[in-house]
Amino acid sequence: MRILVFRMSSLGDLILSTAFLENLPEGALVDWVVSSDFAFVLRGHPKIRSLVVFDKKTGLPGWFRLIRSLAKEPYDFRVDLHRTLRTRMAGLMFPLLARGHARSVQSLSISKQRFRTFLVLLLKRWLPEAWKPTPYWERFARIGRMISGSEGALRKPSYLPILENSGLLEGQVLESIGLQKGTYFCVMPASRWKSKEWDPRSFAELSERLGKRGLIPVLLGREKDGACIETRRHLLDSGISHRSLLQEPDFRVSAVILKNSSFFVGCDTGLSHLAEAVGGRAHVLFGPTRPEIGFGPCREGSRSIGTRIGCAPCSKSGKHCFRFWSPHECMKTLRPETVEREIFS
Repeated sequence: MRILVFRMSSLGDLILSTAFLENLPEGALVDWVVSSDFAFVLRGHPKIRSLVVFDKKTGLPGWFRLIRSLAKEPYDFRVDLHRTLRTRMAGLMFPLLARGHARSVQSLSISKQRFRTFLVLLLKRWLPEAWKPTPYWERFARIGRMISGSEGALRKPSYLPILENSGLLEGQVLESIGLQKGTYFCVMPASRWKSKEWDPRSFAELSERLGKRGLIPVLLGREKDGACIETRRHLLDSGISHRSLLQEPDFRVSAVILKNSSFFVGCDTGLSHLAEAVGGRAHVLFGPTRPEIGFGPCREGSRSIGTRIGCAPCSKSGKHCFRFWSPHECMKTLRPETVEREIFS
């Protein structure tokens, strides 16, 4: 069975989409189309036969060339896990390019459940449970289950197959930064959207509180992330013992660190999904967004943490705050002692 998959980006969505792979039948041959900026996320997955990397710099001509080449392949299924204008265009092109070929290809695509998402944003916490969007990981998993035809509980996203296939020795990774399993927790202060970020001083205060419980904070993210830089500065100014992985180029090393940590605490961002995909606990801070939109934690022991504020959720990204008199109050009113209490309750 040959399957062509489109999921181009982004970090969190690609991690969640591994639920699709987890629910496929054994022996399925998967070719996965991914953006060159995010190919590192799925590279080395044993259930992906080939990563088809698309460089957005090639524009529409490059996209058309790629689709023409893929149309010649004898796939049994074409699966759109992205549903962008580009991937929908590909869905329209395939039947035209395959005209004259006798082989039948079944097309499947994910539902973005826009109406249900709109209802969450409109009615907020008053929306009945039955009307809320299905979690994204479950939508990915169900498409894989449709192909396999099997029954039973859906398997959740997992990054463990990539780690097991990487050849990395977890003990050596931990030794290189002077840590032991379970003696530390991971912190991710940054997000693609500034409105989702918690105050770096609050992260530093939380780290100090958890340090008194014998846990060392490990700072994850990138050197160019302003929130990460600010958080590290506050940690240094406060003399809080910590480790920084802001210069770590290997994404798999971050996955190993998350796997062996006591837990993850951070903003609503891709690394929270990675923490769960390696079997860890994720404590995710929600402000302008809410887990009901479909991106909340999915594993036992994980938790969504936020304040009850009438205007949240306001959007999928929280990019525009409508509280002009006190913007981003949803994140500002979240206190370190509240987060600590939620983590250990």
